[in-house]
Amino acid sequence: MRALLLGLALALLPGLSLADDAKPAALTVDATLTKMAEAHKGMKAISASFTQTTTGMSYFEPVVQTGTIAMEAPGKMRWDFIAPTKTQWLSDGTTLWILDEEDKKATVFRTVSEMLQTYYGFLTGSADPRKQFRVAMDTEAKSPVPGAIALKMTPLEADGSVESLRVYLDAETHRVAGVAMLTPFGDRTDMVLTNVTTPDDLPDADFVYTDREGWRTVQGD
Repeated sequence: MRALLLGLALALLPGLSLADDAKPAALTVDATLTKMAEAHKGMKAISASFTQTTTGMSYFEPVVQTGTIAMEAPGKMRWDFIAPTKTQWLSDGTTLWILDEEDKKATVFRTVSEMLQTYYGFLTGSADPRKQFRVAMDTEAKSPVPGAIALKMTPLEADGSVESLRVYLDAETHRVAGVAMLTPFGDRTDMVLTNVTTPDDLPDADFVYTDREGWRTVQGD
């Protein structure tokens, strides 16, 4: 679950005339996060397609999921998993509903608001991750987004399920193009966003579950 779209322009040294041996200024965490926040200033909503790939010791072969995601301030989110299994995750910012189409079951989580807000902040650039993570520029070879600028985020407080996160920023649009989660057990989940749009408004009903005929509701926490 912890498991959408910002980017960053490469900063060059000022001036039009550089010596032959002059090099672009190195990106810094402060400059990168500032540009990331600026790219999302005033943005009200985001929708996109996603591909999520999970690999590692816990999986015999990669698990690939595809679908769409929608988010709206101040923390509404919706995931529509299309393949391989049709599932919906809906959140109004405080409550999370996970809908299993095959079993006709809605699982409700009411104590995950902090986690939801954290995830929303990552994908929209609306929160400063340094409040919860040590942030560093990342130069790892493995990136699900070619050419992206990568930030490595390590929890300030130990988390048994998350070893670190990666946030990948598109170098031209300055928006988040992907997110990766690495676990202490060697597993990794990469989410890559495509077909991103920024509508002014999305229907409130898209983020809330209402009772459906023939469905049952269970408490998840």
